[in-house]
Amino acid sequence: MTDSYNRCYQCMHEIKIGTTICPNCNYPIAKNLTCLNILKPGTILANRYIVGNVIEKNQENITYIAFDKHLDVKVSVKEFFPMSLATRLNSKEVIPNDKDLELFNKINSEFISIFSVLSKFRTMPNILKIYSSFSENNTSYVIQEYPSGITLRRYLSNNYGELSWSKSSSMFIELIKSMQHLHNTGIIHCGLSPETILVENEKLKIIGFSTIYLRTNTSAFPCELYDGYAAPEQYENNYCGPWTDVYGIAAVMYKTLTGTMPIASNTRSSNDNLIAPDILNSHVPKNVSLAIMSALTLSPKLRTQTLEDFYADTVTPLRSTQKQSIEFTNQNLKIESKDFYGTIPKKPEIKTSKLVFITMVVSTSIVMLSLAIIMFLLFGEHLFG
Repeated sequence: MTDSYNRCYQCMHEIKIGTTICPNCNYPIAKNLTCLNILKPGTILANRYIVGNVIEKNQENITYIAFDKHLDVKVSVKEFFPMSLATRLNSKEVIPNDKDLELFNKINSEFISIFSVLSKFRTMPNILKIYSSFSENNTSYVIQEYPSGITLRRYLSNNYGELSWSKSSSMFIELIKSMQHLHNTGIIHCGLSPETILVENEKLKIIGFSTIYLRTNTSAFPCELYDGYAAPEQYENNYCGPWTDVYGIAAVMYKTLTGTMPIASNTRSSNDNLIAPDILNSHVPKNVSLAIMSALTLSPKLRTQTLEDFYADTVTPLRSTQKQSIEFTNQNLKIESKDFYGTIPKKPEIKTSKLVFITMVVSTSIVMLSLAIIMFLLFGEHLFG
């Protein structure tokens, strides 16, 4: 079924018949051509969604701009279409390869399961809203909120390549909390990067959810890993978990705070010379730098395990050591003792008048004793015969 409306399939703005340039986005209407292995622009799904041009595609799925005729709003449609496992018939129906049918169905089932869970979090501001999913054309489709922000990569480029912690801390803290909620339901992203995080109204929003098959180096089909942000276990096809997303978020924060992309984890194993963020940028708080470096540990077992722990590390300041403050002046040397030994007690003062009296008594006693000894020596023999 094709679209009976006249629309620009780049922005889904309604246009007049015969229009050659979209008045909304300046897109040449003549470019609305059918391409190999994608749905023809104007195709209608579920008798409701008008499919437009491709937004992005990878080895697992294709995302299109679309228009919801019932709600009269722009949306995006994600189609499950692993190109290495299937082909498209008549620009519409997806046909799995005979030898890959079992794997196709397995991954398709996981694809639907992930987005069914994500649809329960549509009120969460840091995740692209999932509205519904359905099966058609021998495959699966997910209806999503249309992304209106820009990628974090582009946002950083517009802000001289990096952001301060004071500006970005609240953005990342909200993102970490949202991802922790997803982890509690068993959803792991495994593809966090500046390309899969949008900035919208100064808030971060996660996109690019997919199955684990796309995010690990398996033989199912070519994986999509973001060098510098993917954890080492993804390259080695080892077990991924919450700690994998800990690595991803920490790597994104590293890039955001320093303007430098972290060294790819699969090359760090032979020569790990990753520099701490606070060395690259002295304005990065020490505790944040240490939290990021702990989260970027290569060994999954030694790495920060959960986003809850990572959050605690980033918001807890380092314990300050107690020091002794010494103040020099022109007249004297004043020491304020602030260490755990306490204040040095002052010596008791002795009044001057008492000191003089005691001195006189002692002196008089010594003089009298000396006179007594002399008298004894001179007259003692005569007096005592």
